[in-house]
Amino acid sequence: MASKQFWYGLSIGAALLLGAIAVRFMETLHLLTQVGAERWLGVLIGLGLALYANFIPKAAPNPANWQSTLRFGGWAFCIAGLGYACLWALAPKGLAFPMATALVAIATAAVLIRVAVCTWRTN
Repeated sequence: MASKQFWYGLSIGAALLLGAIAVRFMETLHLLTQVGAERWLGVLIGLGLALYANFIPKAAPNPANWQSTLRFGGWAFCIAGLGYACLWALAPKGLAFPMATALVAIATAAVLIRVAVCTWRTN
């Protein structure tokens, strides 16, 4: 299982790097403007987060209460990643970064609260 986790994470990282290289290459060929390149990179990051979040609940066998917390984290980060990608694709450029960052921060805070509650219940 650890080997599968490693290759899954490595493949997501490689896809993000190749996507970033492709976007920058298209920008140098003037196929994308600087704003368009920034938007595509934001979309790639959001989709990468959503893909990685799909793997969180499958990370390791855990007791039932921790499994529900991992499932919650997977859903929270998957939704945040898709929202991040949508905001970068559709929101005005000046609002895309702060709104997308706030969305991921809210998801992170929700997951941290859920972890704290789960930890408190198990002790």
